[in-house]
This record gives sequence, C-alpha cells and structure tokens, in this order.
Amino acid sequence: MIKLSKALLRGFSVALLYIAIIFITPFIIRFTGNTTFSSQPEWMNAKLYSIQVTGNEYHSKATMLGLVISVLIGTGFYYIADRISARRQGRDNK
Repeated sequence: MIKLSKALLRGFSVALLYIAIIFITPFIIRFTGNTTFSSQPEWMNAKLYSIQVTGNEYHSKATMLGLVISVLIGTGFYYIADRISARRQGRDNK
C-alpha cells in the first residue's frame, strides 16, 4: 500500500510538471521570436494539449488525456526506478 501511494505521488508530480510545461511553453515560443504558432496533437481522437501563439496573444490548455498519461508515466517511472534500485542493492522485490 505504501508503494502504491508513493507511486501515485510520483505520478501527480509528473502531472504538475506537465501542467507547468504546457503553461510556460507559449512564453518561450513568443520570446524566441515566433509570433504565429499552433500545436494541438491528438491521440485516440482526443487532444494531448493545445498551445496557440498569435501575435501578442497566448493560449495554452492542458487536457485530461495529457494529465492521465503523465500520471501513468510518473507511476511507471517510480516502479522502474524502484526495481533498478532494488537490484543494485542486491535485494529483489518479487
């Protein structure tokens, strides 16, 4: 149970990182000199995120699909790192 809560905490940490990246990206794009930019990738007919820069207007949106995927990635990374750490220490958590 403790491992599951730690894994979910890691997943939510990655989700917060996802949100921060999505909201900061339009500023970085604008500061690089690009005044027209639009990105709305889709996976399984749902948007992963939405970023639009038009002139001096910025629009970014983190979506539920992106949040779910980032939580799953963070949880998976936790279990992979835990498994690697266990093998390095000479114990195996089967």
